[in-house]
Amino acid sequence: KLKIVLPESYTTNFEIYIKNQDIPHLLLQGQAGSGKTCLAQILTSKEGIIQNRNDNVLEINGSSQESRGIGYVEKVIEPFLKIPSAKPDKFKIVFIDEADQLTDAAFKSLRNIFEKYSITSRFILTCNYVSKIETAIQSRCQEYVFKQMSVDFVLKYCTDILTNEKITYD
Repeated sequence: KLKIVLPESYTTNFEIYIKNQDIPHLLLQGQAGSGKTCLAQILTSKEGIIQNRNDNVLEINGSSQESRGIGYVEKVIEPFLKIPSAKPDKFKIVFIDEADQLTDAAFKSLRNIFEKYSITSRFILTCNYVSKIETAIQSRCQEYVFKQMSVDFVLKYCTDILTNEKITYD
């Protein structure tokens, strides 16, 4: 079973999303290494809410020169969403990692796509700098702020696992 350490309120929400096999548009923001991408990948996996990942998930690196502009939105994202989701999934997911790197023109085009395909698609956006995400996009998403865990917390969490599993460690 996949596990990610989150604040309790977040864990409860994401467990409900997985149980219901449904999510709102999500905006996951925070520092690099805080778990945003990991959570998005869990949600878009069989352990999450998508059973037919190859057909129903489009994963994009928003910092790639190739995929950060309006051309990619119009030539790749919209055509992907035009085709109905493959069963058994209810909708398609567009996961844009590092969405804060998209161009202004790409955001304007995305805003229209959010509206046009709101019944048949969901977006998961991750970013380090939420101020670079267009306000109109932010308003359409459920936002979650990820914080870096302290070294002490991570050390205790890992040693508890090792102790519970009766694994010797140094």
